[in-house]
Amino acid sequence: MNWNKLHLFGIDLIYKDLRSYQNLIEGFLSKRKKELEKDYDEADLEKEAEKAGINKEQYFLHLIDSFAEKHHEISRQFPHNFRASFLVQIISVIESELRKICNHYGNYKNQKFTVDDLKGSNDLEKCKDYLTTITEIDFKQYSAEWGFIKQCKLLRNKIVHHYSVIKRTDKNLITFAKNTDSIEFLNYEKSHYDNIEFLIVNNKLIDELLITSEVFFRKLLESGIKYNS
Repeated sequence: MNWNKLHLFGIDLIYKDLRSYQNLIEGFLSKRKKELEKDYDEADLEKEAEKAGINKEQYFLHLIDSFAEKHHEISRQFPHNFRASFLVQIISVIESELRKICNHYGNYKNQKFTVDDLKGSNDLEKCKDYLTTITEIDFKQYSAEWGFIKQCKLLRNKIVHHYSVIKRTDKNLITFAKNTDSIEFLNYEKSHYDNIEFLIVNNKLIDELLITSEVFFRKLLESGIKYNS
């Protein structure tokens, strides 16, 4: 049996599902935003003000306040919440699939220990250590993909453990976040703030993580791990 192709087939299915899910939610949020803006543009101030029992000017102010709040939710907060949770999910998938590959290959090579037997709490690094221990794989050949995944893992940690906040002293992560064109810092200009809150304002980072991690798995299984040697 060609285990390399079998692993790749499974990963292809997983990434197809992830992209379908992403397109569904992003599409829904975009559609809802357009509907909200259309409702605002087409609002009949005279009719709605009369129905509410207030004058036109009062209703207009009410409409602006209501629209601003809903627009912020549907155009910024809800998309960030989805993208942040989706990034966390993708990192979990990467770690889970990589651990499966490591342990399966270790079993194939009759190893008496698994990834989970290694010390440490960073699953990515444990998988790397495991593979470099039982194979002759040089991770330098995956340095671009691996480095990007690791930075996204650090960003994931900030989402999960620090409510989407980065310390100003985390300069490498801040630089990475700025270079993604997907991260907006909410209080970066206020230099007295040590904690910098961020929003994921578009899907470019998620797209790149999906592409980069899939490339990593393909390289690892096509030229790194060799079952049939």
